[in-house]
Amino acid sequence: SSGINAELPLRPGDTGVLTKRVCDLQSLLVDVADIPIDKQVILSRDGKALDSSQPLCSYGANFSVDNPLFLFSKSNIECNSLPPYIPMTLDSKFADRLDRYHSEKPSCDILKFGAELAEDYKAYANHILANTGDLVRDQQLQRNGWDSVIKNLDKVASGFDKRVNTFKELYNSFVAKKEKSTDCDSALIPLL
Repeated sequence: SSGINAELPLRPGDTGVLTKRVCDLQSLLVDVADIPIDKQVILSRDGKALDSSQPLCSYGANFSVDNPLFLFSKSNIECNSLPPYIPMTLDSKFADRLDRYHSEKPSCDILKFGAELAEDYKAYANHILANTGDLVRDQQLQRNGWDSVIKNLDKVASGFDKRVNTFKELYNSFVAKKEKSTDCDSALIPLL
């Protein structure tokens, strides 16, 4: 599925939520989302991976639709298959009923039948509209989640670049000191 929209017993503004640790949320997500703790990646909106030993309040005091946490399943990311495609097709009962409506001679009964058919079409269209709205919302949440992942990757890459530069500086310093040491050893050998 594209995402999980679940009601968790953790409510924004509830001070008890803020004292809970990330590992408490992860345990809850095992039951709600059926994702083992070792396969969960939870990111804040700014792309920071949540540390399971930290309290939720260390990542901000206001979790809401505007400031969500993003849950990713490593299992879904690692799998080689695409999510299932669910085609939206018109139920055959509508086609049969529509054929009947068009094949009957005009009468009060067929007019009533047509009105009922139109109501059923309308209900079906509203159902599709609601599902489409859910899909659009899920896709927006996924986009926001992946934006957080990208932000986190930028931070990781930047940190890695800094570590590489520090390593190069230390290595060059080591090589320069080693060369000095070798020069000193060369000068001491004839004295011995």
